[in-house]
This record gives sequence, C-alpha cells and structure tokens, in this order.
Amino acid sequence: MFDYAHHNLRARDHLQTEWWYYHGHLQGAGRRFGFHLVFFRRRTDSFRIGRVLSVRPISKHIRSGHFALTDITTGVFRYDHRRSLVGNAGAQSDCYRVWMRDWVVGQTAGGHELHATLPGVALDLHLQPAKPLVCHRRHDSPDAPHGNERTHVSFTRMHAAGQLLIDDKPLTVTGEAWMDREFGHFSLWPQGCGWDWFGIQLDDERELMIYYVRDAMSRPSSAAIAVLVQPDGGLQFLPAGQIQMIPTAHTISPLTGITYPLGWRLCCSGVGMDLAVEPFLRCHEVDARGSTYMIYWEGPVRVEGTLEDRPVRGCGYVEVVGRRSPRRMLGLYDFGHENLGMLDVLAFEHRVTWWGTHVVRSNRGWVLT
Repeated sequence: MFDYAHHNLRARDHLQTEWWYYHGHLQGAGRRFGFHLVFFRRRTDSFRIGRVLSVRPISKHIRSGHFALTDITTGVFRYDHRRSLVGNAGAQSDCYRVWMRDWVVGQTAGGHELHATLPGVALDLHLQPAKPLVCHRRHDSPDAPHGNERTHVSFTRMHAAGQLLIDDKPLTVTGEAWMDREFGHFSLWPQGCGWDWFGIQLDDERELMIYYVRDAMSRPSSAAIAVLVQPDGGLQFLPAGQIQMIPTAHTISPLTGITYPLGWRLCCSGVGMDLAVEPFLRCHEVDARGSTYMIYWEGPVRVEGTLEDRPVRGCGYVEVVGRRSPRRMLGLYDFGHENLGMLDVLAFEHRVTWWGTHVVRSNRGWVLT
C-alpha cells in the first residue's frame, strides 16, 4: 500500500534543496514552552571557497540544523545552530530519519520521534499526526532530477507528549505541534526580499498557514500562499492577493540593528478574517550566520480575532526573514549568493561543525516601537 506521508518525508539527495521543520507549544508542571527544530540540506554543486575552490570534493551536501526553546513562563529564549560538511549528519532515503549529531527526528509505526539538546536542556517528544499530510504546493514531479519543481507539505496538527529536561529538572510535557516539509530545485532566498511565515492552530481545530513572500516594495509576490485547513483535513486556498498583513508594532534588535515587526493584524475580507497576532516574547532573533548564513526572527505567538465572522482564538509560530539582506551584512556567503568566503570558513567551520553556537536571551533591550 502506497504511504503518501512516508513518500514525502524521506530524503531526496538528488534535489537541490530540502528541509524538515517542527514547531510547537508545550505545557508541563504549570509552565509553558515553545520550540522549533529544523534540518536543512543543500547540494554543493556550485559552492566555492574563496570563489575558486569547489566544495563538492569535500562534501556533496551542506547540512544545517537549528533548535530553539522558549520558556514562556520565565521569559527566556535559548537556541543553537549547527552545520556539517562531514559525516556527523544525514538523512535516509529508504525511511524517514534525519539527524545532526545528537539531534534526530524520525518516523515510527505510531508517529514521529524527536530528540534535541542544548546545554542544560533535552527535549524528547512523541508526535502523533491528528490530520493527514496536506500539500500546499506541488510543481512537476518531486522525483524529477532537473527542473523547477517545488513541493511543500505539512502535518498542521500533531499531538505532542514527552519529556523536557530544563535546568537539569525533568518535566512531563504535552501540547500541539506542526511539521513542515519542502523539497525541490529552488533557493532558500526566493525572488523577492524575504518572507513572513505564519503557522496558526486555532482552538476550533482549524489551522491557517500564510507564507507571505515579499517583493522589493514589501508586497506579496506570486510565491505567496494562504491555506486554511478544515477540521477534517480539507484545504481551502485563500486568495493571497487579498491577504493584508499589517504590522502593529516593531522592535529594533539591540544585537544586529535589524527592525522587525512585532505584532500583526491578518485580514482577508473573502473569509471574514481579522486576526490579532502577538508574540509571547520579543527576543527571538536567531543569528545563524555560521550555519545557514541567515538572520531571522522566529517565535511563539498568541492569536485572537474573527474568522468567517466568528470569534476564534489560538496559538502558533511566526518566522520573519529578510528584513535586511544577509549578503549585504556579511559580504561572504548565503544560499542566494553561492560563494563561501575564506574568512567565513576559518572563523565558523570548526566551531559550528563540532560544537554549535549556544545562545541564551531575555527581553532586555528589546523595546517596542
């Protein structure tokens, strides 16, 4: 019997780019947490060190991973990011298993298993899909070796249960998670200036995904997607051109000087949607210049408003990418400008490949404007 979910989750090393992404909200012992864990893989066919030396003889792929945990109750945000050009990371094509050192996700008969660590933190979760895998975008055949195909699928609601070790104290946690998967021949920097991504789980068992890709004028590009998933798993594609994403507040990072929206109003008159989206914390900037060469904001949010003119509430995650171009900030390398700078290799490779870069932050210095 054909397993559609397994077919889409397994690795596709022949394609240019792929990634596996989880986020979720957890509760335990009166505390609330958010997490996100993502694995990236990209072929090195056109990568150069110092714009001369090919990376491909060293490794056919660059693999990266990001893991973040938000302690919403105490207001602390922790994250780490890693990169691998060697044999300490991989993904299987005959079954679903992706790993980077001791970070690993995989599929079992009963669902998905997730394990990730930070100093003083270990997260072990069993994730059970509550709805079938849904497909947001599919171009051409996902197994074609060439072309511009791009496939984007999601488990938009997964029941989560497991153990969280934090500050060396074990907690039993439960909650809801979301899994995204994308693969194909495409750049992580699509045409445009970046994107704002919303993955929202509503209390009425519906989910809303908005992938708002911005052009040079901050307007939604043709790559923008808006999808409402019904309680039975059915999809309703919303007209992306009718989606209004209105920032309601901003913050300037005291670390990089980048200005991020920090509060949103999502409107779509065609479905009677008017949602207020507010982050739990402000300090969710992830500086991943040592792994994916991106700087972005990503964190858990609360949601309240109307949909189909009825009151709704919920929670989710928001990712904001490209508010300032990493290539202008670095002048070295990113996934849209495929050259590894020699200084970058010397500065980052040993540290990020073998140890990662662990960061702990609070809201101090992150002022609303």
